[in-house]
Amino acid sequence: MVALSAVQSSNAILSKTLPLGLVGVFVGATSGIGKAAVLKLAQYTRQPRLYFIGRSQRAADEILPQLKQINPDGQYEFIKADASLLSVVDEVCESIQAKETKVDVLFQSQGTLDISTETSEKLPLVMALSYYSRMRFITNLLPLLQRSSLSRVVIVLAGTKEGPINPNDIPGRRVLPWKARGHLCSMITLTLEYFAKRAPGGKGNTLSDGAEVAVGSDGVVGSGVYIVDEVCESGGQEVQKVLDGLRNDGTQKIWEHLQSEFSRVTGKAGIQ
Repeated sequence: MVALSAVQSSNAILSKTLPLGLVGVFVGATSGIGKAAVLKLAQYTRQPRLYFIGRSQRAADEILPQLKQINPDGQYEFIKADASLLSVVDEVCESIQAKETKVDVLFQSQGTLDISTETSEKLPLVMALSYYSRMRFITNLLPLLQRSSLSRVVIVLAGTKEGPINPNDIPGRRVLPWKARGHLCSMITLTLEYFAKRAPGGKGNTLSDGAEVAVGSDGVVGSGVYIVDEVCESGGQEVQKVLDGLRNDGTQKIWEHLQSEFSRVTGKAGIQ
C-alpha cells in the first residue's frame, strides 16, 4: 500500500513540477472521485484552466465557487453534457479545441451501474460511459495532449481487475454480470496500450525521495500505461498472465471494433 505521506509529498511539489497555466479536462467530475480530483488539482497548481464535464448544473453551481475559493487565480468552466453519447463527446471536444492549444491532463471517471439501458446511439449505457466515450475523448483530444510536454490520461474504474474477454461479444451484451468487470477492464487497458504505442509519452515527473518508477501494464518498468488498485499498488502476476494471453490477437480485435463503432455512430474515426 502506498503511504498517505508519499501521496501528500508528491502533491506538495506539484506547484513546482507542473507548468503554469496547466489545462485539465475532467469528465464525470460533478461528484465522487472526479469532483475530488478537480478540486485537488486546482489547489496544487498555478493559474490552472480546468474544464469539468457532467450532466448536473446544480452540482456544477456548487463546485464552481469552491474552485474559485481554493484557487482564485484559476479559470474554470463547466460543460453540461451527456457523455454517454459519442456525438455529444465530439461537440465537447470541438469546444475545447477551439479554446486551447494543448491539454495537460485528461481525467475520466464517468460511469453507471445501469446494465440494462441502451443509448440512442445503440450502445449499452454502461459500456458507452465506461469505455466508448472515454476512448472517444482520448481520440479527439490526443493532438492537444501531444502538444503538452507533460500530459497525462487518467482512467478511473477498476485497475488490476482485468479478466477474460469474449472476442465474439466485445460490447459485452451477453457477458455474465460477474464477468463483466474483468471483460471491461481488459478492454480499457489493452486500448490504452494501443494508444500509448501510437503516441508515446514525453518526459516524466520528478520523483520524490524514495519513490520508484512503476511497472507498466505490460510488466516493463516505465512503459507508459500503468494500472493500480484502490491502494495504488500495481497488478500482480495474475493480471499480467491475463493480459499476456489477450495481447496476441485481442488488442487488434478490440481496436477494430472500437473504430467500427466510432464510424457507425459518428461517421468518422475522430474529429480533426
